[in-house]
Amino acid sequence: MLDIVDEMIIGGGMAFTFDKVLHGTRTGASLFDEEGAKTVPDIMKKAQEKGVKIHLPVDYMCADKFAENASCEVRTRTQGIQDGWLGLDIGPKTIEKNAEVIRRSQTVFWNGPQGVFEMVPFAKGSMSMLDEII
Repeated sequence: MLDIVDEMIIGGGMAFTFDKVLHGTRTGASLFDEEGAKTVPDIMKKAQEKGVKIHLPVDYMCADKFAENASCEVRTRTQGIQDGWLGLDIGPKTIEKNAEVIRRSQTVFWNGPQGVFEMVPFAKGSMSMLDEII
């Protein structure tokens, strides 16, 4: 995709791997791809060479368990996600940043949700992107 896009939003579970590798972000019990983490520097190098702007979450909607009735809180990339907690959606600042990227785009290729859209508390990121695209 880096050969054909100007900007790329990386969200969902993949974002935690990028944030941990690039920013040392604490990701708690969130998804992390050990093997994929090895490719992050090469992906970022290629993006820079191609002039592709990569957008990662700046905040997350986190939960103490994988359930609709979980205790939730927004955490920033700088704060990180506390041990035992999961990042299950993007936060409100990231939702707005992603909306700005979508608004200036002429074509959008969307490959996957921003969070656990099957659970109402964690569907806002994906639904807001859908609304912007529509």
